Amino acid sequence: MDKSVQKMQGWRQKLLSQAGREISIKSVFQNFWWGRNPEERGIHRDSWDNKLSQSKPKEGMGFRDSRGLN
Repeated sequence: MDKSVQKMQGWRQKLLSQAGREISIKSVFQNFWWGRNPEERGIHRDSWDNKLSQSKPKEGMGFRDSRGLN
């Protein structure tokens, strides 16, 4: 089964354009960080924003507004 998956992944990458590969990579990262299903754990934007904006003594990062970081 693992060989089949590896062959499919290589085959898929050869057929995708540069933009298609970028979208595929972004999709993998998005599924990792935010989770694909509600049952799966992931980091949600709201909780991440709260963690960034909390003060350092409250175990936050101490940023005033995380929207300004982008």
